[in-house]
Amino acid sequence: MIYWYGVSDKEAAAKALPALNHVMSFPTTIFIGRDGKVRKIHTGFSGPGTGKYYEEFVADFNKTMDQLLAEK
Repeated sequence: MIYWYGVSDKEAAAKALPALNHVMSFPTTIFIGRDGKVRKIHTGFSGPGTGKYYEEFVADFNKTMDQLLAEK
């Protein structure tokens, strides 16, 4: 397991999570299943001021979290 504790190590991150090698957006949220595999990557942020985009983000986030929490 790799812990970064606030250190920006692009080489270690690319090795541990190769799917993020070309992600250029901030913030980036990585959803990881109980088996340790990446299930979904979400980039960017839609805040409450974006109206329907925020509502869609919240609904999708909650759906993804419910699916991950339901894993055995």
